[in-house]
Amino acid sequence: MIDLTSNRISALLSAEELAATKSDLDKVSQRLSFLVQLTQKEIERMYKISDADKTFVRNCLAEMSGASDITPPYLNAEEISRDLACNEQLLELENTLSELLLNVRRNRILAGKEAYNGASVFYRLVATAARSGSGPAQAIHERLQKHHHHKIKSGRSRAAQRAQQAKQVD
Repeated sequence: MIDLTSNRISALLSAEELAATKSDLDKVSQRLSFLVQLTQKEIERMYKISDADKTFVRNCLAEMSGASDITPPYLNAEEISRDLACNEQLLELENTLSELLLNVRRNRILAGKEAYNGASVFYRLVATAARSGSGPAQAIHERLQKHHHHKIKSGRSRAAQRAQQAKQVD
């Protein structure tokens, strides 16, 4: 059942706010311009560091400072330390961005659902008025029917259709 009394999201960014938000995101992207583009194959082959591995790296860095006589010149403790710090910073950003992206996606879905629900109620009202013989409602219904993709097929309810679709997915 559609609940039109519960409109959980009722907001719209102004054109200026949307442009400013996109600009801010562009600034973040530019600030992170050092990020390297990796292929899926590279990602799949790459070792993913764990928290235990980070402790190992920190311990190695501590030992490296006292073992300069056996550490080859191409092994740079400062670079290892910078990479570890970068990993931790990017993880913090990733967590923040993931949370934000998840919230944006969920709210986009909610806004779409609420828009579709309202339009569906109007469509059903128009269909009822058209069946009652209203000429203007019949014309509106005919125009809208061309774009209504969720038509009930062969008399089955929408719930029955969803149940059938769910069975096909499983």
